[in-house]
Amino acid sequence: MVGMVLQALAYSVVWSAQGLHLAPPPAPVRWVGVVVNAGGAAVVWAAVRHLGKQWALQARVLEGHELVTSGPYAYVRHPIYSAMFLMLIGTGLVVSTWEHLAVALPLFLAGTALRTRLEERLLRDVFGERFEAYRRTAGWLLPRPAPPRN
Repeated sequence: MVGMVLQALAYSVVWSAQGLHLAPPPAPVRWVGVVVNAGGAAVVWAAVRHLGKQWALQARVLEGHELVTSGPYAYVRHPIYSAMFLMLIGTGLVVSTWEHLAVALPLFLAGTALRTRLEERLLRDVFGERFEAYRRTAGWLLPRPAPPRN
């Protein structure tokens, strides 16, 4: 729950700039924010589609639960949080200030770290070495760099 609260607080910080009646960011910056938000929404859609009935607001394991490693999960272990992070940045570029983003981003990352630690512990308990092998290949929120070629 604390992780969710920190993530929500991060979004609140970004949106709070609206109450200050500051000049909006320049139009090109706002358009970049719109594109970043659209990219985040596309990642959420793909991730939820790959999770199917296993998607939930809070971490849980269902009977017959599978370790999903396809789609965006082939690259990152937590693509929905990656997308939420993108959408936080995108929203900040559209409606907020750099200062508000500078406060919001660490809050979001702290909340995400708490949530993913719990989720990964649950997956490790259920899938053991299979999850650990997956963990070594897929990044946390960003894809892992490709190994160097010899």
